[in-house]
Amino acid sequence: MKQRPKIFIITFIIVTAFVFGFYYLDTHKVFNSLKLGAIGGIVIAAMAALLVPFVLKKR
Repeated sequence: MKQRPKIFIITFIIVTAFVFGFYYLDTHKVFNSLKLGAIGGIVIAAMAALLVPFVLKKR
């Protein structure tokens, strides 16, 4: 598996779980928590997949 998809998937899972957990603890609304977690996961994972390879690039 290439580096970018792997970074995206791992970051997406971590951020989605984190956002879902905290938002669910605050509101106790499962569907809204899943939506917000998925949106946050996609946004943060996309940024990580684009930026991390540049940081890790060997000179």
